[in-house]
Amino acid sequence: GGLSNRVVRYMHTIMGAALDAAIEDELIVKNVVKSVTPPAYIKPAIEYWDWDLAKEFLESTRNDRYHLFYYIGLSTGMARGEILGLRWRDINGKKHAISIRQSVVPVKGASIIQPSLKTKSRERTLDVSENFISKLKQHKKKQSEELLALGIKNPNDLIFLTTRGTVLRPRDIDSYLERAIKRFNKNRKPNQSKLNRISSHGLRHTYATHLLEEGVHPKIVSERLGH
Repeated sequence: GGLSNRVVRYMHTIMGAALDAAIEDELIVKNVVKSVTPPAYIKPAIEYWDWDLAKEFLESTRNDRYHLFYYIGLSTGMARGEILGLRWRDINGKKHAISIRQSVVPVKGASIIQPSLKTKSRERTLDVSENFISKLKQHKKKQSEELLALGIKNPNDLIFLTTRGTVLRPRDIDSYLERAIKRFNKNRKPNQSKLNRISSHGLRHTYATHLLEEGVHPKIVSERLGH
């Protein structure tokens, strides 16, 4: 089946708001969404997961090296490059907040840190849960032990690194996610639902769809996504 009528209308609103922002930034001259009437039913072009299945996936990947990446994607709707660009200095444990200020982008098969985001609306601060901060603390402890064993430092202060202590390539995280999905589905019983294959961008849309289905105002969802 497709998205519910309500979600279709909400997404229509979000797209309109995003294009309005693009007009303000002089990136485009016309908001074409305003000339389109949202249909009563559409087949979802964006891949996403059922929320209960997404939670089961997170539980199944607790011991996965990149469990925290999946968790952040499903808990905040941050884009892949934004998560990879997160630094320890961007985390405020006392206020339970994270600041999104930079991104990791692919360039000719490698990855570089982009010190600023595409638009001002992309730079944002998100409130997070106590559990979120707890997971970060656990991750930092493991990372510190790894770096010590490797005899290297973390000059870019990044939360996510390869096993060699280098910047992760965005495409590699999608490969890790694909493998994690395959493991999840392989362990499912015949009467249990399986996950459809999505990229890390799908985690972002799963989060957004969940909020919309819970009745969160589309403007708030749009702001959290950095639109």
